[in-house]
Amino acid sequence: SSHVGSSHVGSNHFGFWPLTAQGARCTLRTRPQALAARGCEEMVWPVLPIIVYDKVSATCWTTFLTALAIPLCGFRKRWSLSAVLLGPVGMGLYLRFLFREAPRGALTTTRASYDARKKEAEKAAKHICATKDGKLRMFKATASNTFRPGQIGDRASKEAKLDLRSFCHVIEGSLAPIDDTYAVVDVEASTTFETMTDAMLELGYMPLVVPELRSITVGGAIVGIGIESSSFKYGFFHESLVEADILLGDEGGRVVTMNATNEYADLFRAVPNSLGSFGYLLRLRVRVRKVKPFVELIKTAITTGPDDLVKAVEDASSSTAKNDFVEAVALSCTGGVLVEGRFVDRPVTSVSNYSWSSGNCFYRNLFDQDGRATTTEYLTTYEYIWRWDSDWFWCTQIFPGLSKWLVRYLCGPSLLRSDKYKVFNDIFTSTYSPMISNTENEELVIQDIEVPVEKSGHWLREHCRVVRSDLCGKIKLNWPKKFGVTSSTTVPIWLCPVTGTGAPLMPMAQGKLYINFGFWDALHDNTNKGETCMTKGGTASGLANRGLESLCPENRAIKVLYSMCYFTEQEFYATYNGTEYHKSFTP
Repeated sequence: SSHVGSSHVGSNHFGFWPLTAQGARCTLRTRPQALAARGCEEMVWPVLPIIVYDKVSATCWTTFLTALAIPLCGFRKRWSLSAVLLGPVGMGLYLRFLFREAPRGALTTTRASYDARKKEAEKAAKHICATKDGKLRMFKATASNTFRPGQIGDRASKEAKLDLRSFCHVIEGSLAPIDDTYAVVDVEASTTFETMTDAMLELGYMPLVVPELRSITVGGAIVGIGIESSSFKYGFFHESLVEADILLGDEGGRVVTMNATNEYADLFRAVPNSLGSFGYLLRLRVRVRKVKPFVELIKTAITTGPDDLVKAVEDASSSTAKNDFVEAVALSCTGGVLVEGRFVDRPVTSVSNYSWSSGNCFYRNLFDQDGRATTTEYLTTYEYIWRWDSDWFWCTQIFPGLSKWLVRYLCGPSLLRSDKYKVFNDIFTSTYSPMISNTENEELVIQDIEVPVEKSGHWLREHCRVVRSDLCGKIKLNWPKKFGVTSSTTVPIWLCPVTGTGAPLMPMAQGKLYINFGFWDALHDNTNKGETCMTKGGTASGLANRGLESLCPENRAIKVLYSMCYFTEQEFYATYNGTEYHKSFTP
């Protein structure tokens, strides 16, 4: 889906450095004072000799460069080892300073401010539409969560685009309770889910569905598709939409309010999965729900294959299970783990910590290392919502060292974020990847596909047949040895149950249970050559992607459109209800 907006959460940038009471400087030593008492002549190596609050950048660079110079000067091996270890530490601390989190911006805005900016946007749109080109396009301020390599450069350009990044707040005083559990709230469309969730949690609420990555915007999750572990209960995020202001491109640009009953009811129905082709959302009125402080997670390992895993997901999604959240992670076709979540007022045991300072990864703790089939843990509601973001699910495997505590600590919360990984990925893909000669056969397989629950066991087997990530992928996740699963190499696939939508541009059986299969990897077959290469031609050819697309019709499945598509125009309109699209479209 297409996403805009930005938000940063502030923190104490220097909390990990001890300061004096005056906050000016402190001395850190790596040898005990007993060394000096013994008259030892060994060099005392200071990690950061003097930290001056406003000279952190220079201090870290000095440490890094000095560490690099030690082995060049012929010092003893012990000092050279110190250089190898402490040089990266110095650079890591410098990066912590360079990419420190910006002060937190306002989460809310007034209704008057929104109305004023809405008029300004309408005026700017009319000006753009009056130009020779006349194309109304939106500038996106945050990292895009779409995966279309050919569009990376164009997305970054501001030229002749409508800048809507200021529409990134929850509107003050708009929260209106519906009953004891639910309410509605007005939020600007370029607001990230991070900002909206922070504002709502302060009031004891959260969105009905919070897509798993912080920088996804609420407007992007409407015109695209937003899903998460509460979707078995509430459907996609757009099901919570009650009303919206949309800036249309017709008649030189104008803003209209649409809902399910007014004159723009057809447009209201057609906006989900329209990818912004009808216009740009400015304000949304969405339903939210009350929450409790903690989430209890029950993780059940299933080693008996895909059918039993799918059946467990289906049973956990029933109303009798009384779950608030349901998801699973399959390990190829061997089975996987079911994760059920329920709100609780207080934890029975200690609360798990998957923050940047803990060194822990949520995905690495899905399975009990002692081989227990069922385990229970507790997270704060906030940590549960963003459990996947700091590791991009499990895709940080492609970044060396990010599973290590020291690396995660040096990166800090401002770098251990999905939007930072996406920016890096876009820069590498567009700038450096073309320079590497052996990447022509590398294929990105980035897909989320909705499959009817009764077809999901079969789909999982077919996915593993078509996409041989176990042989030539970068992402792996294996069973702990004590489970006794004989398969040597397995890959993770996210399973998220979702209720089918009635949105015409995302044709599904409304109210029926589907399972979203999320798979994200880069495949590169280095063992086979010529026509036998499983990834011949790479992303441009899209052999694995085309294979998944070809499986959709026979399984009544439908893919989400945030990544590469290989349909012909005729196939695309047949799949995504082109008739309804052209009926709703007003040139």
